Amino acid sequence: MVDNTTIQFMWPINERSYCCGRKYLTRSYSAASESYYTRYKVVNPGTNESLDLKVSESYANCYISGSLRRWYFGNLAASRDHNKSSLVKCIKLLSQITGISSGTLWNGNIKKVELGMSVHFKRNQELFIPSLLTYGRLKRKQIGIETVEFMGSKKSFICYDKLEQVGKKYLSKKIRDKLTKNNLILRLELKVKAPSAPEYCGKVNSLKDISRNWDELLDELYYTLKIRVKKDDFFSSDLDLSSGKYTLTEMIQIYSFLGMKMNGMNNVYSFVNSASKFRSKRSDNRKKLHEIYNTYKSNDGQFLLNDIYDKVWKRAEYLKS
Repeated sequence: MVDNTTIQFMWPINERSYCCGRKYLTRSYSAASESYYTRYKVVNPGTNESLDLKVSESYANCYISGSLRRWYFGNLAASRDHNKSSLVKCIKLLSQITGISSGTLWNGNIKKVELGMSVHFKRNQELFIPSLLTYGRLKRKQIGIETVEFMGSKKSFICYDKLEQVGKKYLSKKIRDKLTKNNLILRLELKVKAPSAPEYCGKVNSLKDISRNWDELLDELYYTLKIRVKKDDFFSSDLDLSSGKYTLTEMIQIYSFLGMKMNGMNNVYSFVNSASKFRSKRSDNRKKLHEIYNTYKSNDGQFLLNDIYDKVWKRAEYLKS
């Protein structure tokens, strides 16, 4: 569940020793703390992935940042996530490589953290991503059909196609196209930018806090997706309209349905509210268009939605182990 994070911790100078797992990067001066900091790259020899270690030369203050998930599992492990036991092994390995005690890492002050999970689906469920419409007052950002992010000052929630992202970075086009043709790895991430905010109530101030509240945080991720994020209804598949004969009225309704599906019903309702000639008719106009939409909408979409929620729930339950 734990992915990208930045942890501040106290590491006394007299407890530090040279370790071959730390590779020197740069040295810089911080005016705020009036101290020089040395940056190291902490490499996992098993995956060749690295974390960033920033060490004060004058004080005990230090930082470590990066993706604990990618560092431990590797950059091609798109569907791998930390459960409780793997996070324990990850911190133990990090302690061995850096010389920082496990207790120091577990109790360090988290400045920001991403909590996420990856779930495998079929490619025909990819329209679920752009169907995510609103999440409270957070600002929505969409990239193609593969990424939707809701951004706020204290937290963000993002849903994206992890397989597509990994494929673009590390795989040839031929292999990427073959993998993504029928497969979708949906990545859900809750980015906590202010761990001390009241809504988190001490649940993410340290890795120890996260471990203690692990199950509750996974439930939070699941219910954010299912309940708190509002969705548009253009995910449903169409009825088979390729055969049969229709009256002119039915043909007009069919093309009205196709237009509504393409634009999403929330946009249709907004258009009706602003474009209706008579204010008193807006409610009736919305109702009539909604009836047309439901007449030609297949129920397959609801089955696909239920399948998505079911798989996300099972993934969350698995990561509780």
